Amino acid sequence: MKAKDIVVGRTYTAKVSGKVVPVKVLSMDDGGRIRWECENTLTKRRIVVKSPQRFRAEVRTEIAEPPATIFGRQWAEAKSQHSGMLLLFRVGDFYQAFGNDAYTLATVCGLTLRNRDGWPMAEFPHHHHLEVYLRKLLTAGHRVALCEQVNEVPVRKPIERIVLPNP
Repeated sequence: MKAKDIVVGRTYTAKVSGKVVPVKVLSMDDGGRIRWECENTLTKRRIVVKSPQRFRAEVRTEIAEPPATIFGRQWAEAKSQHSGMLLLFRVGDFYQAFGNDAYTLATVCGLTLRNRDGWPMAEFPHHHHLEVYLRKLLTAGHRVALCEQVNEVPVRKPIERIVLPNP
């Protein structure tokens, strides 16, 4: 991002200590060198960002509706059946999360937040990584629903597994 695009009081994703995290800009100091005092919204720790290139994108407080596609309808249906759970959709060799779930997955697991059709997305390969990321999500107290993407065919099996943290 460019320095002129960063506004005090807004929340952005920024690369901090090698991870992309949401930060709220508290103040800007342009006395000789431009730097921003920010707060990591996950840990509530104050940090100083010294380069505008560290800022990635503004965090939207309202997430757009899922795209009007077969996949978007399947996601909305599964999410409504399992509200309150983080929904991971298996698409090919990857598990993907969208909307607010993508923000949660990216921040808890240290993944990169991406964009798919104007919709926030985070993903990881299903083989070798699923159990690692499930452990991180469960340790953080999240409930997770794992889903298979299905095409419009008579056989439907959207929910593969539900995983809950131990109380």
